[in-house]
Amino acid sequence: MIRKTGNSYSTPNIRYNNRRNSANGRNSFNGQNGTTSTEFRTNSRMQFGFTLLDIDGMENLKDVKFQFQEFSTDGGNFRFSEFSNNETVNKSNNLPKYIVKKAPKQYHKDQRDNDGDVIDDLVNQLKCGLLIPSLEYDSFSTSDKLEECLNEISREIKADNIRDSRLSLQKKQMRICIFFGREVFTKVNDHEFDVMHWTRFKRKGDPSLATTFSHYHFAKIIDKMDLIQQRFGLKKRVDNVIANKRSIRVIYMNEGKKNKLKLEWDEEEGIWKITRAAADIKRVSCVDIVSGSDDPDLRLSVKTQYDINWEAKLDEIVKKLQVEPRTRNWNGQWFKCNDFVDIGCECVQHKFQKQCFYNDKFQVTIETTCHDNKGKIKNEDSISVKHLSWRTNENFNFNSTVVETFDFAKEIIRFIR
Repeated sequence: MIRKTGNSYSTPNIRYNNRRNSANGRNSFNGQNGTTSTEFRTNSRMQFGFTLLDIDGMENLKDVKFQFQEFSTDGGNFRFSEFSNNETVNKSNNLPKYIVKKAPKQYHKDQRDNDGDVIDDLVNQLKCGLLIPSLEYDSFSTSDKLEECLNEISREIKADNIRDSRLSLQKKQMRICIFFGREVFTKVNDHEFDVMHWTRFKRKGDPSLATTFSHYHFAKIIDKMDLIQQRFGLKKRVDNVIANKRSIRVIYMNEGKKNKLKLEWDEEEGIWKITRAAADIKRVSCVDIVSGSDDPDLRLSVKTQYDINWEAKLDEIVKKLQVEPRTRNWNGQWFKCNDFVDIGCECVQHKFQKQCFYNDKFQVTIETTCHDNKGKIKNEDSISVKHLSWRTNENFNFNSTVVETFDFAKEIIRFIR
């Protein structure tokens, strides 16, 4: 289990946003007066993140070694939806890509350092949290530093609130989600390492280590979803959405800021209509927990945005595109990125499939989305979990709910092993 946090910092004033043309039940928050500082960023548009190696429950860390092993989606752990093209999803896999796994025990014995007593002492201190380096922007650390990561994110949310409250009277929403996936590494130089070595990896400089987080349908979760429902009391949400007509998101730039339109199918009129709009979408931070095993890795994503009332001309643009009946193109999309070039479209996202499962605390979502990034097509199969308080409660404790949701995700992983 991830160590529980005792931090009592609560995200300020999280409330429903009940404005017209906005869906209810989305959390929003206002800035508060006061001062704060952060070493991570100098303006409100830069994001920061952490990559944490999961050491929870490990004994004798001095004996634990890890390896970067070549990554393949063909090992049976991944399940692609009927909409996904494996070659399209992984067309960049020409470059060597790696994942982290614990090295075999025999390797541990063969690779013991001659100065073992010194290393043993350092690692024992590391495990007690005495020698883990201070958290830095985009740093590599260990899972026992999760609380500190969340503290930094909380401080940055508050600082960002204060900055934005001086510029806008609109209420800001915070969008939080934890994804199952796989942390993929490139620019790997040292293929074997221990925990101390891990904390010294850097993303900048020479040598550097590059990472990306890949979303997949993990086969065991898909295959055992009925058992997962029974074990965790999850009920499947039933909706009347027509197959392949779930929702479409149009991402575009306006005055240097990322905005979004959500389109949904109107069965009576037989056309797609805008039902929601958001402005100034920013990723505040992400925290990745690397399992070091065949288990999925986990990513916490924290984003902010404003709900806005969209201009009538946007309705006209969408309506004009449908004067002639539209049909799905070769990759299943109803619209292309080029259809919205006049508004500076960056990406069109078609959500083809979505299944939601709820209990009294959490929501598990399995979905498939096709992304058209200015003609570059990527199909993404994802599984995620959210704490219900992130959507419905007026106030919630950011740190404790994130830790609780990480723990729930880990319980699912242990159950399907």
